[in-house]
Amino acid sequence: MKRALRTLGGLLAGLLLVHMPAGQAQEAPRTIIVMDGSGSMWGQIDGRPKLEIAREAVADVVTRLPAGQELGLIAYGHRSKGNCGDIELLVPPGRDTGATIVDAVNAMRFLGKTPLSAAVRQAAEALRYGEESATVVLVTDGLETCEADPCALASELEASGVNFTAHVVGFGLSKEEGAEVACLAENTGGRYIEAANAGELSDALSEAIAMAPPRETTHFPGRPLMRAIQLQPTGQSIGAEAATPAQPPFPRDGTAEQCRALADADATTGAWMFEPPGSYFIEEPRCRLFSYATEMDWAEMPPEDGWVSGFKPDAILFVRPLEQAAFEPGKAGMVNRGPYAPGVARIELGVLAEGSETGGAALALRLYPAGNATPDAAITYSTVEGTEGAKDAAIELAAPGTYLLRLETWGGDTLDEMDIVVEADPAVTLKAPPQVAPGAPIPVETTGRQLRNDGIEIWQGETQIDWGRTLGELVAGQALNAPSEPGTYDLVYKGEDASGERKEKARLSLEVGTPQKKADAHSGAAPDLGEDVAYSCEGPAPCPVSDSATGLSFLLPAGWWTDHPTTEGYTAGSQSAGEAFPPRVNLFRTGGDDTLVLGPRQWVAMNGPCEEVGALGQFCMFQSAEPQVLAAYQLVKATLKWDPPRRQSSRSGDCADGDGHGPDACDNGKEAGAKAFSDYPHRCLPGDRTVANCDMRDAATNLFFHLPETWVAEVEPAKPFPRAAFAEQASSAHSIFLNPKDWPLGERGCVPTRVGQLCADPDRGDERLARVLQTLQFTLTTGQVLRRCGDEDCDFAHPNPRLSGRLPALWSVEVGRPLPDGRIATWFWDRDPAGNFKLIGLNQPGGDNCLEAGQGQMLCEFSPYISTDEFDLIRKSLKVGAAASTGSRTVTPAEFDRALAIIRGN
Repeated sequence: MKRALRTLGGLLAGLLLVHMPAGQAQEAPRTIIVMDGSGSMWGQIDGRPKLEIAREAVADVVTRLPAGQELGLIAYGHRSKGNCGDIELLVPPGRDTGATIVDAVNAMRFLGKTPLSAAVRQAAEALRYGEESATVVLVTDGLETCEADPCALASELEASGVNFTAHVVGFGLSKEEGAEVACLAENTGGRYIEAANAGELSDALSEAIAMAPPRETTHFPGRPLMRAIQLQPTGQSIGAEAATPAQPPFPRDGTAEQCRALADADATTGAWMFEPPGSYFIEEPRCRLFSYATEMDWAEMPPEDGWVSGFKPDAILFVRPLEQAAFEPGKAGMVNRGPYAPGVARIELGVLAEGSETGGAALALRLYPAGNATPDAAITYSTVEGTEGAKDAAIELAAPGTYLLRLETWGGDTLDEMDIVVEADPAVTLKAPPQVAPGAPIPVETTGRQLRNDGIEIWQGETQIDWGRTLGELVAGQALNAPSEPGTYDLVYKGEDASGERKEKARLSLEVGTPQKKADAHSGAAPDLGEDVAYSCEGPAPCPVSDSATGLSFLLPAGWWTDHPTTEGYTAGSQSAGEAFPPRVNLFRTGGDDTLVLGPRQWVAMNGPCEEVGALGQFCMFQSAEPQVLAAYQLVKATLKWDPPRRQSSRSGDCADGDGHGPDACDNGKEAGAKAFSDYPHRCLPGDRTVANCDMRDAATNLFFHLPETWVAEVEPAKPFPRAAFAEQASSAHSIFLNPKDWPLGERGCVPTRVGQLCADPDRGDERLARVLQTLQFTLTTGQVLRRCGDEDCDFAHPNPRLSGRLPALWSVEVGRPLPDGRIATWFWDRDPAGNFKLIGLNQPGGDNCLEAGQGQMLCEFSPYISTDEFDLIRKSLKVGAAASTGSRTVTPAEFDRALAIIRGN
């Protein structure tokens, strides 16, 4: 036992010291130990609880740290049971923290869940991993229990960190269990060490001590072609000494493509830049070549100025990553499936609106040399029908190289464009579901080659089962159907080589059989989609929806789901008056942010296109360039029907013993104090919902929130934010209060929202209350949602009041609100996988760590967990202008539609 303890202590020490060359302890990366505080730590190794071994090991290792080592401690699962948000930075990273860490570990209770991914993320952010070297040592005896992916997290931290490393120490995990967390270490250059017995610990310690530190990445690559990017040498050299290329003579009518050709022909050139005529007050263009040792920054120039630059693939010269601005699609959009092969290539695109000519006349798909899109420079073109929908488009690609592909009207307006790479023999990837039903269509996506006559065949081992379909046939709508006999098959991508022989380019395994569980449009919520789902369709064919409550029917595309259709009025007044409205419903694409909206309250052109669908009103689509989304829109629009049912009323004030009791007590359907649950103006009760989907908007205060099932609410006007009381009609009798007048616990039990403090008694908390608090915290607002990002950073803009900038992935922003002093106030927010709410306010009262975001504009943090990168991206990109003075038109995004897109992440 003593040897096991010594080995664990040595293991931790080795992991903490492994990056420390002799005599250079002050250069070691800052480190945080992430300690498992879950209840399973009471398990034993050699007759002693694992928590005791961990405590003594930490006490041992901190006594042997070199002077100057910066060390911190994060714990999870140490304060409450069943709470995935139970993560706490107990000791911030700093010098001479050893004794404090020992005291903190000794004081830990071990009783909760295992949100190890969120804890590692929080440790990385506390170490400012995106700005400097950082190491995390995770000590765990269990697997992730809070629905997060540690492998994906590790890849994300490795990609975005300067020099981030995670080591994982596993207590008593099996080989299979260890493999599920080992990726945290493997994907970041660290090590996974099993701690099952003393011998294995000793071997692991030896391996850890001998491990070489990963190379620190301080410079970043560019792209072969970077339009509108100006290279800015810093005057410093990087890497080994490299030859300096000679600056070539350049013709007065030279082009960017000629400059690139000069760079390609010079082996000493790592990067090049075409300076357009008129730049630096010089009339003729210039071509500048740079060596592989030239460190440089970059700047984005106006596209119309004509700047073009490029890096060779092995050049890593930028001092900061190159940011690629997302193209905002207009009337049409293309999908890049490259790299492409020489030949007649299939181009995936869709048209959102007709071309500029009458009747949807043909559009032009033109191919240009990279960096030269002048009308006379077009290499070739093809025509594309200009009517709405997904299109079968192709272009001839004669030779390898980099090109600009542009979709235009015949009048010369650009609808979309993309840089494409053509390679002699590009790699091909196949993507398809792992299992489909016998005879069902197989949804398949490919990248690479993309020649129209390439095909996807079905094989079983070395035996061909079906000739399949060519890419051209797939685009034309001819399905690739699975074999009728269940079994294991392969999808095989075939294409001709230079000799004309058909060769295999990629292979993907496919299981054909009856899925164990399948949701259709009649079975309610599909697995993992949440309570907000009314109908879902897993396919493979579209699912018929017939909503008896509203009389609405349509075909729901495979891979889509809806919220609850409703005919309720938008305001409390219209609801109480019993006014009849056409049904409205929101349709969402599973796993993405694509949304279709029937009957939006308000719609602005920037959101996307809309069409009138008879008595049902508007049917709208948030902007998308994906042909699958366009096809889904057309399918739903073509099948929408409305047969209004006779009106029915169903309200229940029942509060019998079997249904539980209210906030304090329940007697004959009433809360203590003679207030019946049916008297609450906002209700989400079985058989008694004031709004069908429980998305509430209080008319008097404009307060919006999503009310969970079995809860009621009452809102009271107040300044600066409304007050509200939320009560549960269930046996747990939970209550939550927004901005309570007299909260006896001070700040204890309260969390920030966009409309003040949300409070609940922490001593009566449980996992269910925690989920409701998270839902209310995330949805409470009196504003309008302007934009929510998907899985990538995104731009936002609003005309009145003027507000624009860039959001981190998964963040949201509200429409700005003018203040009396002329400034604009708004909120930015997100919720991480562990449920932690992140809130940033612009010109909002209160907040911490405030920084100026333009003259007189203050941006402040209102919650923990916000990374420096997230805050800086918002602050540095933010542009704020005064509200327009005309006042003749109010432009606001759709309220419920945007809020619902956020709520579905619950």
